[in-house]
Amino acid sequence: MSRTLIDQSLINKLATGDASSTSSTATSSLSFVDTALFASITPKFATNRVRVIVSTVCNISTTERATYGISRNGSDLQAAGMSELAGNANFSTSISFSYIDSPASTSTLTYRLRIKSTIGTTVTDNPQNNFASIRLEEII
Repeated sequence: MSRTLIDQSLINKLATGDASSTSSTATSSLSFVDTALFASITPKFATNRVRVIVSTVCNISTTERATYGISRNGSDLQAAGMSELAGNANFSTSISFSYIDSPASTSTLTYRLRIKSTIGTTVTDNPQNNFASIRLEEII
């Protein structure tokens, strides 16, 4: 069994970004719309990846599906639609998920949580202005 040793001083130099929101976003759009939850990070190394960790609450007004995705600098990532929630009238639940991106960049990157309806009725991210958060971590 082989082990890879990582220089601790390198880990301490990796970038992170955090943000939280107590704002809600309601939509009946069949296309992704931006929520109020976003954060930025400036990776130290273009070869590293960025882990996006999201925690929020979703409310569905009728029998509906809400689909969540992530955008980077305004462009949807391939994983858009990675977290899908189905429920009945006035169904609320906590949502948490993570995504690993390979941006190949050392420029500032902004990641934003996005939401859409699948049948055109109202879905709400962070409905009672709860505490929602996004964390960005540069990883090797």
